[in-house]
Amino acid sequence: MNVGITIAREFVDIETAKKEGRPAFGEMLRFVKGAGAPKTVLVEKTDRLYRNFRDYVTLEECSLEVHLIKEGGLISPASCSHEKFIHGIKVLMAKNYIDNLSEEVKKGMHEKASKGLFPCHAPIGYKNNKETRGIDIDPVKGPFVRKMFEWYATGLYSLQTICRKLHGEGFTYQKSNPKISKSTLERTLKNPIYMGLFDFLGRSYRGSHTPLVDEALFEAVQSVFRSHNKPKYRKHEFAFGGLMTCADCGCTITAEFKKGKYVYYRCTTRRGACAQGKVIREETLVEQFSEIIDRMTLDPDTIQKVKDHFMGVMKEAETLRAESKAALKEQLEALKDRLDRAYEDRLDGKLSEALWVRKSQEWEREIFRLEGLLNATENAEERFQEEGFLVLDLIENARPLYHVQDKFGRRDFLKIVCSNFYLKDGQIKAEYRQPFGTATLMKEAGGAENQEAPSCEGASVKWSGWRDSNQL
Repeated sequence: MNVGITIAREFVDIETAKKEGRPAFGEMLRFVKGAGAPKTVLVEKTDRLYRNFRDYVTLEECSLEVHLIKEGGLISPASCSHEKFIHGIKVLMAKNYIDNLSEEVKKGMHEKASKGLFPCHAPIGYKNNKETRGIDIDPVKGPFVRKMFEWYATGLYSLQTICRKLHGEGFTYQKSNPKISKSTLERTLKNPIYMGLFDFLGRSYRGSHTPLVDEALFEAVQSVFRSHNKPKYRKHEFAFGGLMTCADCGCTITAEFKKGKYVYYRCTTRRGACAQGKVIREETLVEQFSEIIDRMTLDPDTIQKVKDHFMGVMKEAETLRAESKAALKEQLEALKDRLDRAYEDRLDGKLSEALWVRKSQEWEREIFRLEGLLNATENAEERFQEEGFLVLDLIENARPLYHVQDKFGRRDFLKIVCSNFYLKDGQIKAEYRQPFGTATLMKEAGGAENQEAPSCEGASVKWSGWRDSNQL
């Protein structure tokens, strides 16, 4: 029916009306408040205009004439009190509708989470399964996510370095944004969903999805994060400040500027007078640190012999892992069988509800622990081999890897190779970590023929990460 109304402007909001701040709704308010703007609004029905009470109050203050097309209603400042009362009831009913809808959605998501099904959009490395309503490993991105964890757990790579490596190996985060950001990568590496657990609305759940990493690898990544989060409060950050200790008094070797551009290192002498009063230029330290790296760098022939020995160790380790896997599977089957029998006893009334709840929770936790151990054992061979060869490659390429870094990167490199640095009479003494200490002995002895080849199993390698140019 034509009532002689001309449409001055149309506003369409696609966002939910539950929350305040709808863009089009706010734009409409600014429009009707303008000088000479029309004071008539046409809307489909009550719950399309306002679903929260604040919107109702705001519009009422604008003295508008509101036409509710589908409801056949008209509300204006001239409307009688009864019409306004009925309209207010409709507004409250609309608010109740959206609140109830929200409750039902949360209830459904809670129920889904309690069954171990991830209730939200699948994170990177997984994809939503519409049939099972759960999440499955993404065959394309899943392996890349696992690499993220494995790389960062070694401590050899910073977040920025891993972002570049992923991009270089063909990983696409999003079509519109192919390269993953550092912040997204950090959130991914700290998300427990990748080891089978997830948090939802303040509660933790054990997921029914397949974990991409085991608990040990996840914790190793968190440990690296913790080691990197030590606060620094220095006005000037010197490349080798705090790295060395005085061999005479045990105080820290500190750094300072001379003439505004030269960097000198000296003992802090905080414990009193120290016999080592000599200062040393940073350039001299750089040369001595290079010699430390050179002493542990093996030639290709020796490295190959060490790798051959390492493969022998791998075969022996695989036999032990096979025995361990068999024992874990036997324990799992026995525990699951015990749980099934207890459930039948509970149904038959032979077991009280309280005892069933306590024992079933205890057994399920043990099952989860054993499944984690089994998964870790099955993945141990690949990680062991990758980490072992990573250490060997590091020994083989130590010199070029060291010299390609800036001074801060070299400091981090030195911290993986040596555990302690002492300065005495202008000379640096260092204690090598294993297996780098063994590599040094092999080189001094003239090669692998005169020294037993070292095993990389159990090698403790710590690294504070490559220092990127944007971190300086």
